[in-house]
Amino acid sequence: LMDAARLERFSTALLLSSKYSTKQKKAGFLKGLRGVGFGSVGESKAIIGVALRLCVGGQLKGVSAKASKRVGYIQLRHAFGKAVMFKAATAAPKIFSEYMKPGTLEMLAPTSFQGPNDYSDVVKCFHSIFQVFREKYTLHDLLQRMQAVRGPLEKLATDNHTQKNPTISTQTAISLLLEDFPMLMPQRKEFRTYVLVRWLACFPPQLGKMAKRVAKLVSSAWNDPIAPPNLAREECIQALKTAFAFLCGIPLGPDPKDKTRDPSPTLACLFDAMPHEIIPSVASDIAKLAPQLEEPSLLRASGRLLEWRMEGAVSSWTETLLRGYLQAKKIHILIELTTEKCRPLLNQLLAPETRQGAFQLVRFLLLGCQHTSRTFRENIPLLVKIAESYQKERKEKEEKDTALFGAFGEMCYCLMYQHAGYPVEYIPLKEAISRLASSPTESDMLNILQKYAWQQDGDDNRIIDRSDQKTLTEERSRSTPLGLQNLGNTCYLNSVVQALNLSDGFRSRVLGYKGLRSGSKSSEKVVEGLQAVFAFLSLSNRPVYAPRK
Repeated sequence: LMDAARLERFSTALLLSSKYSTKQKKAGFLKGLRGVGFGSVGESKAIIGVALRLCVGGQLKGVSAKASKRVGYIQLRHAFGKAVMFKAATAAPKIFSEYMKPGTLEMLAPTSFQGPNDYSDVVKCFHSIFQVFREKYTLHDLLQRMQAVRGPLEKLATDNHTQKNPTISTQTAISLLLEDFPMLMPQRKEFRTYVLVRWLACFPPQLGKMAKRVAKLVSSAWNDPIAPPNLAREECIQALKTAFAFLCGIPLGPDPKDKTRDPSPTLACLFDAMPHEIIPSVASDIAKLAPQLEEPSLLRASGRLLEWRMEGAVSSWTETLLRGYLQAKKIHILIELTTEKCRPLLNQLLAPETRQGAFQLVRFLLLGCQHTSRTFRENIPLLVKIAESYQKERKEKEEKDTALFGAFGEMCYCLMYQHAGYPVEYIPLKEAISRLASSPTESDMLNILQKYAWQQDGDDNRIIDRSDQKTLTEERSRSTPLGLQNLGNTCYLNSVVQALNLSDGFRSRVLGYKGLRSGSKSSEKVVEGLQAVFAFLSLSNRPVYAPRK
């Protein structure tokens, strides 16, 4: 029979061997365990000690630091330790239970999991011990031994703003432990609404799958049938507010380096895990919160979101944030985001995995930003490229993709209609989208533009009719060009003025001209008159303007 010393040598030899695959090593180890003898109490305890050394790892004989960094070494070591524990609990249940008594486990547990020290081995060791007690012993025995780690876990939720994060491997190990044993979840809600959210904001992008599991822990109260619905809802909203704070630039920890770190894209997993029922509440909360925050913070938050891959629910939550700005009348922020972030979003339209979510935001930004054609016209070559790509894919794609292709073409037609005056620039785009969608009617385009317009019509705008003798409650739609009233035979001149107004460059220079002064010459009086007309054409809610001066 194999004693404790031979078992440790056998385990070490298998771990360090480069001759066998991981699967072969596991099979060989399980086969070797059949020969392990649990004769005396002393020998049984020695074998259990080997199991602990395999789990914790730092005390294994003959294993160099370099060897312990091999790919798959740690996972295999824990698998060996767990297998020995199950063998001991089966062959010598009383001895194993006595060896793993609560007092002994409390000595094994650290006082805290935070800081630079890596406690992942210890957490995984406890995880294996709890799995053994869940399967081989009573619930009472399991709960007694769980007390050993409750203290360090609860401490994570206390004074969390001043704590240094545990190492990434420790965070991962704790998350897996809580996923398997939810009764160990710290009682303070700050653990779910702040600590786990901060971990998500710090995870490296390659841990995307693990981040999804952590995000489910954050929203676990929502899926708990026992939890009061109002409490669960409040926790989810608070977790989203924490994520928004990190996106705005709140430091990810007390370390000076944390002040300059950007939140990881893995934070996006939180949005996928959250219930869609609370989206309206979040939009309303953002609208109330926005006026209290500095505009650079709001720009930073939304800019970071718009740089992420638009997969899953990220696009819906991002649009919720932008609509919150709209409710808060922060339209200038939306204009700046359209200018700075629209091109990266357009590039995501080329990828099947992100095009659905990205298009949702592109349409919101481009059709909403109706005051200037700059962003749209700058990206015409890219829009042509996207349209040509969609044309190639159209015959092979599913119905949802072909519907998107048509909606993309419809959006382009509406943008060309809204920003008329550049027919030569639009020729390549018209040719490209003509094979995706037919041009909507003028009425349809006006309805679409009105639907997405950020500056919606109010009900308190009033105009004067032609006779200037009575007031009308009629008002202009924001998506409809404002007309110039004929003053005698001025229709030709009105056409020229309207054409000049549609020239962005000319209009901007006229409106920005500052050379006017009292006693100015007649040519400058003409510029002054044009400034007034262009201002009315751009900003007035009237359907028609009479340029009498």
